[in-house]
Amino acid sequence: MIFLTIVSVVGEKGSTNSTAVFWIELTPCFMVFKLHENLWTCAVRTTMDHTSHSYEEAQEIEKLRQKLADAERTRLKEIEALRTSLEQLEQQFSERTAEFEQKNEALITEIAERKRIENALKESEERLRRMVNAVTAYTYSVEVRDGQAVETTHSMGCFPVTGYMPDDYKTSPYLWHDMIYEDDRQVVNKAIKKLLSGQDVPSIEHRLIRRDGKVVWVRNTMVPHRDETGQVIRYDGLIEDIAKRKNIEEELRAASIIDDLTGLHNRRGFLALAQQQLKIATRLKRPLLLFFIDLDGMKWINDNCGHAEGDMALIRTATVLKASFRESDIIGRMGGDEFAVLAFESENDEGSAERINRRIQSNIDAENLRQPSTYTLSLSIGTARYDSASSATVEDLLAKADSLMYDQKQRKKKQMVQQPAQDDLQA
Repeated sequence: MIFLTIVSVVGEKGSTNSTAVFWIELTPCFMVFKLHENLWTCAVRTTMDHTSHSYEEAQEIEKLRQKLADAERTRLKEIEALRTSLEQLEQQFSERTAEFEQKNEALITEIAERKRIENALKESEERLRRMVNAVTAYTYSVEVRDGQAVETTHSMGCFPVTGYMPDDYKTSPYLWHDMIYEDDRQVVNKAIKKLLSGQDVPSIEHRLIRRDGKVVWVRNTMVPHRDETGQVIRYDGLIEDIAKRKNIEEELRAASIIDDLTGLHNRRGFLALAQQQLKIATRLKRPLLLFFIDLDGMKWINDNCGHAEGDMALIRTATVLKASFRESDIIGRMGGDEFAVLAFESENDEGSAERINRRIQSNIDAENLRQPSTYTLSLSIGTARYDSASSATVEDLLAKADSLMYDQKQRKKKQMVQQPAQDDLQA
């Protein structure tokens, strides 16, 4: 159905004094428009009924049409605005995507660089850890006033051994004493008291409690310094971590390589510990002394006094050797009537071997007086010196000391020939 608007103009030709608007309902038909003077008319022939609308209804409809047209224009403007906004968003998205891609590339580069730095740091930390673990000794110094220790200083090497830094000992003056294992404090205090009284003290072995609570074994060597009056004003010390050696000793005991008769290390135990001691001496650049010892007249004792007395002679020899050497020295029974001892030589004292030999002989004499017997306890000794610059092995030192011991035994035999009263003593 179609509505047609017909405008009628009334008046003279060319004038527009008044107008009238008519609406006609049309159905499919044909229309004939006829112009009559100044009046437009329209005749519509249709096969269907039509209904005319009132003037007011036509105005309402026109208003609705205008509103629809306005709404359509508004909608088109909104669509255009949305299209423009969408284009702007797409442009911003493209720009941000490009920006993110650049930042992503930069981030990938930064991550790769950070990873490289982290790997470099880990490698450096690993090198530092290996270096720290390689440090097994450090020095310290104790200031003494009026016979009392008043201040201690420790070298940087104290950290890997104790877990404490040098400054920790400055802020806590008695830290060095507090970290000594409680059961070992009496041994350390006794050595310090002896040192402060003006006497030289041998190296002592005791335990320390590390900062992390772990207990470690150390060898503590103290050297006194005196003023012009002979009073001790300071003593310097060397702390050596001997935990590895102690662990080896425990493993050796667990492996039953201790001589059952004497309680000394047997040959296997002695060689294992001696090889470790050579490595320590090389690292610390300290000389060693190896003593090869043979019990004189062992065959005569067994044949004339019985094997039980022969065993007792071996036990007495072990007792003499334990009394003659330090606890830190390695003493072993190499088999039969042969013994060996590996000891650190006193620094700047090349005569220490002779002094030790004299101490052994003094202890032998004391043992013979303490326990008289049908035989006289006697030992033949050969000594070999190990220099840290040397490439000698434990076996080389044993061979050299054995040869020197044999020379001494031959000299004793010659003396026995010259002294018939001693013919019964068979070397």
